[in-house]
Amino acid sequence: MPDPLAGAADAAVFNVDTLLNYMGGEAKGRATVAKIVGDACADGDAPLLAAAAALSGQHYAAAGKILHSLRGSLGSLGAKRFVVSALALEQALNEGRLDELDRLFGEVSAEYHLLLGAAAGWLAAAA
Repeated sequence: MPDPLAGAADAAVFNVDTLLNYMGGEAKGRATVAKIVGDACADGDAPLLAAAAALSGQHYAAAGKILHSLRGSLGSLGAKRFVVSALALEQALNEGRLDELDRLFGEVSAEYHLLLGAAAGWLAAAA
């Protein structure tokens, strides 16, 4: 199985430029984007811990739903690397490739934490 992050090294961990452009880029738009970023990251590790608990309990459909939801909400923040890793884990779950779950979840976790750190840095700079 190919590495889902191969070639994604140049992909964005976090990039809200498109969202800022869509919102107009001025102070009001930046404030709106800051709220979106803050809301998307407000739960911190909770969604990741919920996915880990679902995986640990072999509740693969529940884990897939959590990952799908995270992928959708965080994708709007330009989190391409997270999206790639979460999709790879979702696909493994859907295809029953259980032997890959630990490795793929480790990649999702790493990308999620990079994203949260980058978002926190952006929020601090935007304040």
